[in-house]
Amino acid sequence: MNRINEIHIEGVGTVRHLTNEDHNRIRHAARGPNRDIMPYAFSCGMSLRRFKALPVELQREVMQAFHHLCSSENIKPVERPKVDRPIFQPRIHRTDAEWSEIGRFLIQNKQSLPRGEFGPWLRDKAGLSTKAAQKAMRIARGGA
Repeated sequence: MNRINEIHIEGVGTVRHLTNEDHNRIRHAARGPNRDIMPYAFSCGMSLRRFKALPVELQREVMQAFHHLCSSENIKPVERPKVDRPIFQPRIHRTDAEWSEIGRFLIQNKQSLPRGEFGPWLRDKAGLSTKAAQKAMRIARGGA
């Protein structure tokens, strides 16, 4: 779906998304009856006085156009990149039983990977240093 950035209204002009400057002007504006219509006036590049002078029908058209621009159907969701988390959380304290279980897992994977692939796999996927992996496999084999 294409995102709509502006809508043209006959007799008013173009309704656009608010700029950062517009947001700041609205945020710092005094409280009062005009605060609610500020976004509509600023979105079509008008002053409050000029927007209030428009016929009610045109004001409603601007409001509808502004709401259409800001609706969730018009906003494309941000696609977040998938983060590859390591299999084991690095730099945490583990018991000997946990080290033994990790070691068995590592030994099994080391045997299933082709020669020379275990080191890169360990670094990229497992999240363990070489020394930690050696320690885990030594404990799993029954060594101290």
